[in-house]
Amino acid sequence: MNESLKIKTQDGLVYFDKFEEAKLTYYKKDNGKIVINIYVSADSEDRSENDITSLQKRLNETLHPEAYECWIELRLFHTELLEIEELNNFTIRIEKGYDINLENDSAAHYGIWSPRELYKNEIVFREKESQFKLIWKAVSDDVNYYNHMAKECDMELECNLNIIGFNSENEYWEYEKKQLGI
Repeated sequence: MNESLKIKTQDGLVYFDKFEEAKLTYYKKDNGKIVINIYVSADSEDRSENDITSLQKRLNETLHPEAYECWIELRLFHTELLEIEELNNFTIRIEKGYDINLENDSAAHYGIWSPRELYKNEIVFREKESQFKLIWKAVSDDVNYYNHMAKECDMELECNLNIIGFNSENEYWEYEKKQLGI
């Protein structure tokens, strides 16, 4: 599978084909439901001018003028499942990323130069060879336009997720603290 993240803005394409992290962590709450946390991050600061030119030719697209200094983090929190195996062929739809769905506690967002809300999220999971493939499509407002000139940006992400499971919420938070160096 070709892993990639594409965000089409009105100033050009923001594109990643290598990820620093692509993981799904989960734990079981006291009520028996599974909480999943998806985290995908990428950084393009080490791209040279030659890398950018080569990418533009290969993709037949103009990259965003600031594509050499992009970073991104995508996050999804969701609590609806009873077993992690239920994720196979599961689809999550979130209309507005910052609106917390009280039934499922869902939220999604990304940041390049600043955090942006993702709308019309469709997040699909496919299990293949004991790994989950994530297909996430959404739209957002263009990060560089804060007025009527802003157009929607399309986002498409396809990647394999590393899966890390925990038996309890306490185990999960201990892991998160270690990740943060706390």
